[in-house]
Amino acid sequence: MLSSNHIQIKAVWDEDVKTWSATSEDVVGLFVEASNLDDLPMRIISTYLDLLAVANLALPAAEIVFKVVCIKGESTAPKYDLNVYHSQEVAAVTC
Repeated sequence: MLSSNHIQIKAVWDEDVKTWSATSEDVVGLFVEASNLDDLPMRIISTYLDLLAVANLALPAAEIVFKVVCIKGESTAPKYDLNVYHSQEVAAVTC
């Protein structure tokens, strides 16, 4: 669902290449990599906006909430819970 206002994202840390890889079942084609969690939110937003443009869809008027579950280490349990809020004027991150 490319235009949903609540998007679930799974980010997994790859220790071998020291990179976070984020994907979403809610947004077909979303794949983002970042070397740290600080860079991940803006890359997610940027890629989401690019995918909207490619699909010729407008940015929803309402705020978009990206729920990012970050997994690091051998455990499959989430280690971080990152919420990324995006509106047409504001992008902010809360942990």
